[in-house]
Amino acid sequence: MVRQQNNERLREQFATKANVVGSWLEACLDKVASLGLQKGSLEDHIKMLHSLDDEVASYRPHMDELERYNQEVQEALVFDNPHTPYTMEVGL
Repeated sequence: MVRQQNNERLREQFATKANVVGSWLEACLDKVASLGLQKGSLEDHIKMLHSLDDEVASYRPHMDELERYNQEVQEALVFDNPHTPYTMEVGL
């Protein structure tokens, strides 16, 4: 029972962080995809990409934290997580 409770705690920790990081990553991908549809010079697009690169770099600690949670989940041999659609291998 203690093991199952620990596994559920790990699932919830991972899911909480994955849901935040996953939606943030989706928003970033939407920004990149929309660049091709926006009018403007190539220089403007490059500036936007550099800005997004800076944003991603500053968000890196959140992704590192998620990776630590993922490591704990893997070490506990937890293979399912009904609390999130995201996985490190597929979605993130």
